[in-house]
Amino acid sequence: MPQDQDVLNREHARPGFPVLADIQRVASATQNIPFTAFGSDFDEPVTRITAQGRLEPMLRHLRQGDQEGALRAVESLCRKFPGYHFYLVEKGVQLAALNRLDEATEAFDTVLQRNPTHFQALKYKALVAFLQGDAGGALELFSQSLRQQPGDLFANLNYSMIKRAILPRSRDPRPVMPRTVLCTSLPPRNFERSRLAVSSWLERGFTVFSVNTQAEADILAPHFPEVAFHLCETTAREKFGKDFQYLSTAMECLAASGGEVVGIVNADIVMRGTREDWAAIAASGRTAFTYGPRVNMHNLSDNHGWVHEPGADIFFFPPEFARQVPASEYALGLPWWDIFLPNWAMASGFPIAYIYSPVAMHEYHPINWDFNLYYDFGLYTIRRFFAPMLGELVAANPGRNLYLRKLVAAVAFTAKRTPRGVATPLVCTSDVMRRAKAPIDPMQWIHLEYDTLVVF
Repeated sequence: MPQDQDVLNREHARPGFPVLADIQRVASATQNIPFTAFGSDFDEPVTRITAQGRLEPMLRHLRQGDQEGALRAVESLCRKFPGYHFYLVEKGVQLAALNRLDEATEAFDTVLQRNPTHFQALKYKALVAFLQGDAGGALELFSQSLRQQPGDLFANLNYSMIKRAILPRSRDPRPVMPRTVLCTSLPPRNFERSRLAVSSWLERGFTVFSVNTQAEADILAPHFPEVAFHLCETTAREKFGKDFQYLSTAMECLAASGGEVVGIVNADIVMRGTREDWAAIAASGRTAFTYGPRVNMHNLSDNHGWVHEPGADIFFFPPEFARQVPASEYALGLPWWDIFLPNWAMASGFPIAYIYSPVAMHEYHPINWDFNLYYDFGLYTIRRFFAPMLGELVAANPGRNLYLRKLVAAVAFTAKRTPRGVATPLVCTSDVMRRAKAPIDPMQWIHLEYDTLVVF
């Protein structure tokens, strides 16, 4: 608001009546926002905790390796709750996992007869159709599913896999790798893990910067001679006890790097795929905010892993994007900046692309950060960017601890998925990546988080 208007507001304030804060003015101002009816979806998926509770009789058998027992348990649930699509879909999943494909299709069809747009029944029936030799029917069903949920990883990855299997190879020229600079923040420990990660970036043609303090760089430099260090002593140590580098510092480093394309990669991500695959990813970053998730693996030599859908670990974008990201309290190594960036890109009108191919490998290791920080940064994000008025109201309530986690979890669930719904899907096409697919996973509710099994 212009300063003269602010002064006018104060001059005309009634005695004893509080002057409106900026956020209150925004909330009370007339907004030209039309009401839009989005319709109703009586098959909105249940939350993960709710699903695990409902399916506990089935999950008990799966934990013991008894798939037949799991099927009997979910069939019992279907009889107990007739007409509940949630149980019918899960019955179809368990049948498909046992290779009883005709029966699985029958279960999915029962759901689709009642709700033809049920995206889960559509996507699972699509993969079953492909396994039964009907590639054309599978593509049509996946297309229908993606119209309902355009950001679904299972549907996007399998749709692309089937297209590559039945269509002639593209004769488009191979993408040329732009001059691409990646930024990370290497920890002054676990050198072997970080060396494996950084080596995979260098092998694919990227220039690597690391933002660190001088003391950290002195420790790291002998172990990483091909990494350029961007020094910054202004860290989040005073607030969080460690020298976490602010996201703003990484953006300043990238904006001044001279790269045609720039990006951020978490320090423990090992790249998979050919230089051609990564050239396509980097080329997308010329004009679009391009990002993707990690694939959690027990061993990096495995041929399968679990895409960690709640987060993102690789980001590519033009230098202009780095110059425009607002300064904030986010820091590398702390939560929520990976949720904030794609949402800020979307809200700011930047084109977005999402990487569905399993290209960012991550070996499981213990999580070291304080989970309370997840909720603190969640509320910070709500207050500053997502819903300032709601955030201020919540922050002002001393009893917010009774519901803050539920609020942050709901906002996070939405914020992690919303940009993917408008993003251009990016799927790598090299021979290494052509085999990547997402099978029907009978164990999906046993995983700790919303992770999707992929095989490559």
